[in-house]
Amino acid sequence: MRLALCEDEEVFQDVILDYLNPYILEDRNISIDVFSSGVGLLDRYTRGERYDIVFLDVEMPGILGVDVAKRIRDIDPSAILIFMTAYTQYVKDTFCINAFQCLLKPIKRDVFNEEFERAVNCSNKMKCKYSITNKDKRTIFEIKDIVCIEIYHRHLRLSTVDSSYEYTGSLGNEEKKLSNYGFVRCHQRYLVNMRYIFQVGSDSFVLSTQKRIPISRRLKNDALSKCHRFLMGYCL
Repeated sequence: MRLALCEDEEVFQDVILDYLNPYILEDRNISIDVFSSGVGLLDRYTRGERYDIVFLDVEMPGILGVDVAKRIRDIDPSAILIFMTAYTQYVKDTFCINAFQCLLKPIKRDVFNEEFERAVNCSNKMKCKYSITNKDKRTIFEIKDIVCIEIYHRHLRLSTVDSSYEYTGSLGNEEKKLSNYGFVRCHQRYLVNMRYIFQVGSDSFVLSTQKRIPISRRLKNDALSKCHRFLMGYCL
């Protein structure tokens, strides 16, 4: 598991590294890269680096953490973003870009541990495999890569960021299998991975892929409620 810590103040870097050290010692598969500015972190992303969990300070010189997060979302919508700030007025802004959590400084160890373990659990669930079969051809995905599944010409169409795959099945059955992985049924024809929701409207979701998904009147209240809970970090 790859972690990134983006914090401009060394004293807070040291605190978070101290909190993470027991986890890193226990699991050698956990690694962490530390950045003192958002510019350095974004440079890694543009060079193809990816992180499972990103800790972001909100207020940093050069580029704010929220703006860094927006660019990360454009590149990797599945990254788990945990903000850190001493200013409560920034909390609402962080959840508008689907933050996993926003921790208020000074961060207590027990609070950090609880949220980090929850984030690890979420990341591991998103790495679970999901398979579909079409004409005896089996295709396997990581759940985090599935953007949405829709009914299309009496078949199902599964979409990732850059491809789509048609297969035979029931959207109701797919909903049952994915209900615990951050997916929401917002329309009779659509099942959406909430990690890719970029904008919530009164009658549609706009995804980070620019695809617009309608919200039916029958499912509207339930879909918006689930989306709200997810965006506030209580989904998993």
